[in-house]
Amino acid sequence: MKKIIFPGVAGLISGVLAATVFFADFNTTAPQTTSATTKNKAEQVYVPHGELDEYYLFNSGGHSGQLFVYGVPSMRHIRTIPVFTPDPATGYGFDDHSREMLGDYTWGDLHHPAFSETDGDYDGKFLFATDVANNRVAALDLKDFHTVDMLQVPNSGGPHCAAFVTENTEYLFLPTRFSVPIGNEYASLDEFSDTYRGVMSAVTFDEDEKKLDVAYQVALPPWSYDKA
Repeated sequence: MKKIIFPGVAGLISGVLAATVFFADFNTTAPQTTSATTKNKAEQVYVPHGELDEYYLFNSGGHSGQLFVYGVPSMRHIRTIPVFTPDPATGYGFDDHSREMLGDYTWGDLHHPAFSETDGDYDGKFLFATDVANNRVAALDLKDFHTVDMLQVPNSGGPHCAAFVTENTEYLFLPTRFSVPIGNEYASLDEFSDTYRGVMSAVTFDEDEKKLDVAYQVALPPWSYDKA
């Protein structure tokens, strides 16, 4: 009796044999595992979805007027927190509370965030940041990452390096960057030594009411206290 091999079956068998020869792994040794020392840079900072970063970076947004939050080491962008600038995506600056905080300003220059402290350690409750361009300070609640209050600081010419927070958040110290006339009135530079002053502002924050207030100010010689 003649054996008949259908062309389709023959082709399938040939394909399986060819795939086995060219692509099969005949290596019988155990697979190698990747150790921490052999991981590349991307693998070393990779944080799988569903797992948390070890640290979080609260980064000043400069002329955007916003605060950026990143995970470390993954460097994932976790959140943008609107502070000194309206944000249509979240409605910040359009509801009654945030619109009242921002006033007539439509932009800001956010610098040097600082955390609230208890016994000299960061307590993770609040964050403070300054608007160098418009002499403002803001408080953010870290429970929900929202700006809760904002204050215009008088007699200031750009609180660049602020805020310096005392060990139990009794005060935020905001030194001016540029010296200005007291009362922010115009004065000629010919009167700089006599009329201009570098003002150090001590600001308080009521954690229960979530309100900022100027406690007192110290008039210092007319120097640039940029990062003093």
